Amino acid sequence: MARSDPSNGTWTARSAGNFRCIETGLSGNPENLYHSPNSGNTSGIPAEQLTRLIGDNCGGDVTGKSYGVVSPEVLKAYDGLCFLKAIIAGTLPQAPLCKVLGFHLTEAETGRVAFEAVPKYRHYNPIGIVHGGFAATLLDSALGCAVVSTLSKGENSTTLELKINLVRPITKDTGPVRAEGRIVHRGRSVATSEGDVKDRTGKLYAHATTTCMIFPAKGC
Repeated sequence: MARSDPSNGTWTARSAGNFRCIETGLSGNPENLYHSPNSGNTSGIPAEQLTRLIGDNCGGDVTGKSYGVVSPEVLKAYDGLCFLKAIIAGTLPQAPLCKVLGFHLTEAETGRVAFEAVPKYRHYNPIGIVHGGFAATLLDSALGCAVVSTLSKGENSTTLELKINLVRPITKDTGPVRAEGRIVHRGRSVATSEGDVKDRTGKLYAHATTTCMIFPAKGC
């Protein structure tokens, strides 16, 4: 994650590889807003400005992934697909809830998004299987982000409805699972998507549909 350097008052940052998003009006490239330390100061953005833009509730873990919430200014600097790809690249943080439940955004293209997770004992309900909310959270994230992947710069979205079917129990012995969300309809103000949770063999554990509201860019 990005950290302040007391010697020059800036946050250390590095490039996110070959991935390039859009131009912004911020002081510095959005690619350099959230990075690991000890990689050279390339952003030139003062620490206090980055703290304000990204927030000071960011944190990392032993996997090297970072977690946090971006400010509206940073969010508006990306279209939906660039925003998701920046999270995957580590340029922007994964959501704090990802750290809590142990799932992560791993794939994104226009109209299709995937999250991956490993169910564990800590996800269990009192009767000895993984709580249904685990699959529901994976699907809510994947289906909602499938809609996000279609957003233009300045647009936003929120979930209106989520319908989920749990067809098999998930346990700590299930192994890694993958939730994929796919866009079904993208209208001007409403979008729908569908998706499923499967294990590495392709066995289905849950499937769902969602409806999201689209908020146009301000001034449009």
